[in-house]
Amino acid sequence: MKKLKLVPLILFSVVLFNGCTGKKSDNKNAKSDSIISTVFTVDDLLASAEELVDRTITVEGHCKHVCARSGKKLFLEGSADSISIRAEAEKPFRQECINKDVRVTGKLIEEKIDEAYLTSWESELAAKVDSLTHEGCTAERKAVGQKEIKLASDRIADFRERIAEENEKTGKNYLAFYHIETKNYRIIE
Repeated sequence: MKKLKLVPLILFSVVLFNGCTGKKSDNKNAKSDSIISTVFTVDDLLASAEELVDRTITVEGHCKHVCARSGKKLFLEGSADSISIRAEAEKPFRQECINKDVRVTGKLIEEKIDEAYLTSWESELAAKVDSLTHEGCTAERKAVGQKEIKLASDRIADFRERIAEENEKTGKNYLAFYHIETKNYRIIE
């Protein structure tokens, strides 16, 4: 019986000793590997996205679209038509997710649109004349605030204008957009 009482004391001592060795943990890795237990709305997730990059999050929203081509992209809408986030998966999402509330868990990824990205996009477009008029997915355009902009050249010009505005406001010379690398999802009944 006496030995059983010593086990917790020994474990506590080991934990305490390891915590007092003076070795600092890598906060960046601790942050990126952590799982957030909160279930976010799309609005709340996007409002806090910058602090949640590379962390495992759970978000709940109304599925408005699943990519018809591959089925591997699902778009969750927030409180307004203009607020949405894309979830990507290795396997196709079920089409019955459309027009239902869906809970997605996965890693939040930040995508930066900057001048280098836009220049590369222009080079790709110059190589493919027919792609200059390619509209792209409406849900994808909506997720980056370009629902009504269809021509690739107009989208690039819009991004440049928005980058300039962002640079004046915050000093950042890029636009940040977010998506989720989906680990699992389910339809909320």
